[in-house]
Amino acid sequence: MLLLTTNSASAQNHRHYEYYVDVQNGLNETVAVSCSGRPSVMLRPGEARSINVHGGESLRVRCDARDHHGQPLLRQVFELDHHDNRADWLLGQGQDDHGHDDGN
Repeated sequence: MLLLTTNSASAQNHRHYEYYVDVQNGLNETVAVSCSGRPSVMLRPGEARSINVHGGESLRVRCDARDHHGQPLLRQVFELDHHDNRADWLLGQGQDDHGHDDGN
């Protein structure tokens, strides 16, 4: 019981929050998406998944999408905090396949 009490007390000193990036694959190929060092998630065309990341009261979440050869396709950075802890990333929306916007 003492161990549980100690763990509970230390958890209160270091606040950890859950952050989510909801990724939808709008490209016509399967991609691997990783956010802030989390293991890659495979997304088929049209598939959507939520990637969970842990952090403090605010977090800069860096996400990368790679093709089936492991080559970088798209990159996005989300600035989140514990009041706004969810971001949406639609792959292929307003971007070409190499992560550059269309100038608009």
